[in-house]
Amino acid sequence: MEKKRAFGKRDLILFAVIIAAGLIGMAVLYLRPAVTSGTVEVAVDGAVTMTLPLSEDTEVRIDGVNGGENLLVIEDGKAKIDPLINGEDDKAYTQYLKDINVAEVIEEFAKHGIPSLDN
Repeated sequence: MEKKRAFGKRDLILFAVIIAAGLIGMAVLYLRPAVTSGTVEVAVDGAVTMTLPLSEDTEVRIDGVNGGENLLVIEDGKAKIDPLINGEDDKAYTQYLKDINVAEVIEEFAKHGIPSLDN
């Protein structure tokens, strides 16, 4: 009586081709350069004040409403906002918290997606 093998030569070749295709696909996805096209629009009190390309690394100070300031940092095709506030100045911090409108922030995130929190 002849014993049947669980996997034949053709099965092993098919398995190797599937693994190779998967590895090539992963390499294409992870090794390609990041897309850095696009722009960032800066709006103060609802009015767009500037539009900047994501392809150029830069830092821009933004004067906000009621004397507030933010720092826009564009780096590696990503943009983030750092509030410029002295944590020890209680009056300025309280005013900063009053100026934040959570509903508007959530609405903007819904339009454009959640920004990267990488530091």
